[in-house]
Amino acid sequence: MQTSVLVPVVVQKRVKKRVRVPQAILSLVKSNFFVSGVRMPFSSDFDDTLVSSPTDKSKRLALNGTEVESPLVSLLEKRLPFVIVSGSRKSDIQARFTDPLREVLANRGSLALMQQVVVYTNVGAIRCTFDAEGRLDEAGCEAYKSQFKIPEEEGGVLSEVLKEAGHEYWQRFQAAQTSFREEYPSFSFSEPVVANQGEVKLTLSPLPQRERSLALRFIEARLKDARRHDLLFTFRIEFGGRSTIDVLDRRINKAFALRDAMARLGIFEGEEMQFPYFGDSFEIGVDQSGRTFAGNDIATLDVPNVIPIAVNLNQGNIAGRPKVIAGGSGPEATIAWLRYFDQNLPNAA
Repeated sequence: MQTSVLVPVVVQKRVKKRVRVPQAILSLVKSNFFVSGVRMPFSSDFDDTLVSSPTDKSKRLALNGTEVESPLVSLLEKRLPFVIVSGSRKSDIQARFTDPLREVLANRGSLALMQQVVVYTNVGAIRCTFDAEGRLDEAGCEAYKSQFKIPEEEGGVLSEVLKEAGHEYWQRFQAAQTSFREEYPSFSFSEPVVANQGEVKLTLSPLPQRERSLALRFIEARLKDARRHDLLFTFRIEFGGRSTIDVLDRRINKAFALRDAMARLGIFEGEEMQFPYFGDSFEIGVDQSGRTFAGNDIATLDVPNVIPIAVNLNQGNIAGRPKVIAGGSGPEATIAWLRYFDQNLPNAA
């Protein structure tokens, strides 16, 4: 059995190097991903982990003909469960992942393999499962997300607050005479909406890391002005993607989604039944204003079953977190791990 994986790594410059496979993964591969008679899943973030984020979000990123298709489909054919937990929207994941995957499987006469795929979108607020024909279980999706429904009155207040904060951020951008304005010559934002029952979403583009604390301060100030600071105890404000700010039920995060997937697969919580999770947002840091920020994959560390493998583009960002395994940089590294699993797991009986 291979004991290392060749992956791209970026710290200060891009190089190729071999990463030692941790013992927990070696044991999992040796057992064909079975623990106590239960098949463990491959779990992963989506954008910048499994595939690169396209510049144009409307662009269809089909699996057919891309490098990710071969090991992913092969592992599905080996009956490996797949759990994807993403901050992206359901419609985006459908257009760029599940619809193309269904197409590939249909061409191979293997649509039933879609039943092995569970996709959580909107940081875990929505769950997508599929039937033997590869069709989305709409009723199950509605039942899952209904537990997070935001009351109409509170949703209205949050939408108005995010709208005012978005305008404030836009005015700040318009007035900027700095390198920020030079670096990002155009700006757009969408009117906030109560989306998918369980979140209020505001899209601001660009929203670079150094500007994020500013956007949060605008939102918190507007909540205080509205005398609704109490909403921060019920909901949390976080960055759902590269350019979105989400207000979510405090229960929703990637750990919640993984625990839901574990319950569906018959996996008990604990280090005895471990499985890998790949993500590109394991960083924790302090921005220019002194505010601490954490990537949305950090929440998965609360699940003792998770073997966290970071594919942060800059591997230097995960220094000082001994539990997190440096797995290489970006989707190319994740694909190298998928190939490793594919080459070392036997075919389905």
